Amino acid sequence: MFELAPTLWFGWFAPGESFQAGPFQITVPHDAPQYPSFENVTLYEVVLEQMIQSVIDFWEDLECMRCNSFRNMDESVVRRLAAWPEKRSQRRIKRVWTPA
Repeated sequence: MFELAPTLWFGWFAPGESFQAGPFQITVPHDAPQYPSFENVTLYEVVLEQMIQSVIDFWEDLECMRCNSFRNMDESVVRRLAAWPEKRSQRRIKRVWTPA
């Protein structure tokens, strides 16, 4: 999991890594865990909101694909399907976080 999204572990340092904290030099022990545990993940509210929106977008896409299979479509369905590609293209622009 860590390899897919290392930025979700804010402030985690690999074994043997050193960093300066004011006048102090801090070095992570070489025998520390190679990867952080999932319990230490940091989810900012905006990232959590984006993840929730991604689930909503998934179900909206599924609904649009279902509606696209209709033989007879109401005018409102035709309008919604016509607007769908533009709406989908805006998703990437609105993202605040993507996996590394």
